[in-house]
Amino acid sequence: MQAERVGGTLRAALVELADFAPNGRDYYPQGSDATAQAGREHQARVDRVRSVLAEIEELHAYLADQEG
Repeated sequence: MQAERVGGTLRAALVELADFAPNGRDYYPQGSDATAQAGREHQARVDRVRSVLAEIEELHAYLADQEG
């Protein structure tokens, strides 16, 4: 089912996002709060993907119930 593939893709995206987390070495020249700000922005991106994944999982469950 397509919803399963989309869910798998979103889970893979979450793994990739985890590897893409901000590294303090990249932000220290911008000031003392830059790394923390980058971390907050990164977490917001992760949260948005998780939210979409949750919607897809709910949709998949609904569709599976309709077929069963």
